[in-house]
Amino acid sequence: MHNAAQSAEFLLNKGANLVFNKNGMSAMDLAIANKAQEVALTMVQHERWKEILSQPSAVYGWATHGLIKELPSVMKVLLDRCVDVSNRHPLSAEYYEKYDYLPLQLELYRELDSPTQKDKPKPLEALNNMVQYKRYELIAHPVCKSYLNSKWMSYGIYLHFSNLLIYSAFLGMLTSLILRGIEIDLKPRMKTMSLDHLYANKPNMSHTNVSHFGPLHLKPDIQSESLPSVDVAFLYVVMIFTASHLLKKFLQISIQGSRYFFRLTNYFELICYATALVFAVAFFDIPDKYVPWRIQWLFGAIAIFCAWFNLLLHMQRYGKPGIYVGIFLRELRILMKAITVYFIMIIAFSMAFCVLNPEKIFPDNRNFYEQDHGDDSPNDWQTAHKTVQSSLIRISDMLVGDVDAIQNYIDPILNDQLVFPGATYFLALVTVGVITLLIQAILMGTAVYDLEKIEKSATINMLAMQVALHTDLESKLPEAFLSRVQKTEAIVYPNYTKWRALTKWFDIFTTGDLEGLTGKAGRLGERRRKGLPSGEGSTSVQAHAQQQTKLKDVNAKMDQHYELLRLVVQRMDIKVDTDVVDDPTVARRRISRYAVRQNSRPRTAWKAIQASVSLKSALRPNSQGSDQSVKSGRKSASFGLLESSSSEHFDGGDTDHVSDEDHIH
Repeated sequence: MHNAAQSAEFLLNKGANLVFNKNGMSAMDLAIANKAQEVALTMVQHERWKEILSQPSAVYGWATHGLIKELPSVMKVLLDRCVDVSNRHPLSAEYYEKYDYLPLQLELYRELDSPTQKDKPKPLEALNNMVQYKRYELIAHPVCKSYLNSKWMSYGIYLHFSNLLIYSAFLGMLTSLILRGIEIDLKPRMKTMSLDHLYANKPNMSHTNVSHFGPLHLKPDIQSESLPSVDVAFLYVVMIFTASHLLKKFLQISIQGSRYFFRLTNYFELICYATALVFAVAFFDIPDKYVPWRIQWLFGAIAIFCAWFNLLLHMQRYGKPGIYVGIFLRELRILMKAITVYFIMIIAFSMAFCVLNPEKIFPDNRNFYEQDHGDDSPNDWQTAHKTVQSSLIRISDMLVGDVDAIQNYIDPILNDQLVFPGATYFLALVTVGVITLLIQAILMGTAVYDLEKIEKSATINMLAMQVALHTDLESKLPEAFLSRVQKTEAIVYPNYTKWRALTKWFDIFTTGDLEGLTGKAGRLGERRRKGLPSGEGSTSVQAHAQQQTKLKDVNAKMDQHYELLRLVVQRMDIKVDTDVVDDPTVARRRISRYAVRQNSRPRTAWKAIQASVSLKSALRPNSQGSDQSVKSGRKSASFGLLESSSSEHFDGGDTDHVSDEDHIH
C-alpha cells in the first residue's frame, strides 16, 4: 500500500481509536507481520507511542517483542526515544539523563482482563528475546544497560555478594586445609617414602650412626601429625558445602539434561566439588585403606586449582572484572585452537631431537681422559631430550624464548660429546627460527588481533550472562518483593561528583561501560584530564542539535548549487582549463553527441543520404510529438536549470537528442 506511513500518521493525528481487527491483531501487529518498517517507525515516533505499545499483541504477546524479532532497527529507534536529556550543558554537573523502561517491561501495564496475557509474566522477556535472536546492538543500548543496572542496585548486588562471600569462605577453608595438610601430612609421607627407597637400596644405612643422607634427616623417626581442631571443623564445613552443592548440581542435570554441559563453568564446579569432597573425606582414612594418600593429594591439587579458577569465572558477570575475564577466556580459546595445530611442529622437533641427542658420549679427546672425573654426576651426561616427555617440555619451553643454547647445544658440540653434531646444530637453528620466532610471533599476533572486537564480544557475553542471572533470580523471588524494587524509569547525573569516591568503587561491578556507573566516566572530569575546556554554559542540547541540522542543510544546498552550475556549464559547452566530469553518463552523452554531429556533416552525397535515412527510421516512432518534444526539451533546458531543489530530475539526455535532431534538420 502506497503512502501507508502518511495514512497512519494522519489517523493518529486525528485521534483515531486503536482497536483490534477480527483476528485480534492491532495496527502494530499488522505492520510487523507485513514488515512495514516505515509504518512501524511512524507509530513509534508518534506522540501516542505509549498508547500503541500498551496494546497486547495476539502474535508476540507484546509489540516490542515482535519489533525485536522482526524489525530490530525500529526497536533501536524506540529505545533511542526512551532517552531524555536535560536542557543543561552536557558538561554541567546538573546535566542528567532520564531513561524510560516502558518498552522493556510492558507486562507492568497489562490489563487484568486481557485474555492474551498470562497471570505471571516471564521475567525480563524483552531482554531474553534480544539474547535469543542475537540482537546485540539492542542489548548494548544505554537503556538496556541502565535497566540492568537498576536491577543490580535493587537486589542483585546483595544476592550476588552474599553468594560470592559464601563461596569465598569455602575457598578460604579449602586453601587453609591444603596449606596445613602439606606441612603435617604430605611432607612427612614424602620423607617416609624417601627413607623406604634409601633403606631398600642401602640396607646398611639403618645400622650406622649417620644422621643425614644428603638433605634427608634420618633421625628422629618421621611421623605424621594430626590436624588441629580448627582444621577438623574446616573439614566438616567443606564436606557439608561440597555435598550440598553436588546434590544441587545433580538436580540441575536432571532438569536441564544435556543443556547443563554447554557451559564451561558447570564443568569446573562439578570437578571442584567432587575432588574437594574426596580430599576432605580421605583425612579420616588414616590407614589409607580406601583412598591412598597419593590419590588424596592428587585430588587436592585438582580441587584447589578448580576452586580458584571457578572464582575467576564467578567474576565475569559484572563490570570491569567481567570484561577482563571475558577477554581472557576468549584469548584462551583462540590460543588453544592455534596451539592445537602448531603442536604438530612441536612433536616433530621433539622426536627429531630424541633421535639425534638422547645422551652425551665420551669424546675422542686425550685431554678429556687425563682429567679426573670422579665427582661427575650421571646427570651431567644426560640431555633434555632423553625421553619424549622431557623433549616435549624442552621444545615447548623454547616456545616462550627459553632456548638455553649454551648448555644444551653449544658446549656439547664444542666438547665433541654428540654423535650427530652437524645435524644437531642445524636442527637447533631451525628450531629457534620456527618455534621460538615464527610460531611465537604467530601466536602473539593471533592473541592481540582485533582487541576492540574481542572486548566488544566480551562485553556482549557479560550482558547476556547478566540477563540470565536476573531472569533466574526473578523467577525465584516473590512477586511482593519484586513489585517493591521494580522501577519504571531512572534519572542519572553522569557528572555528579559529590559521592564520586564512593560510587567509583561500585563502578567495578556495574553493567555499564569501562568507566562510570551509567556508562560514562563523568564527562566533566574526563574533559579536564584531557585539557579540554570544561566551562558550564546555558546552551541547550536541543539548540546545539538544531544548529548541526542547519549546517547539514546548508551543505546539502551548496552541493546542489554546485551540481546545478556544473550542468549549466556542460549544457552551454563552456570550455574551461579545469574541465573535470564527475558523472560517467555525461561523458557518454558527449561522445554520442560528437558522433552524431560528425555524421550530420557528410563528406559525400551518398553518406548524407545514408545518415538522413537512418535518422528518419530511428525517429519515426516519435514523429507525431516531435514538435512538442522539441519545445518541451527547450523549455526544460531553460527553466529546469533554475530550480535548485530538482537538480537530480534534470537529466539532459532527451533534450540532447532532440537538439541534435533539430540541428540535423
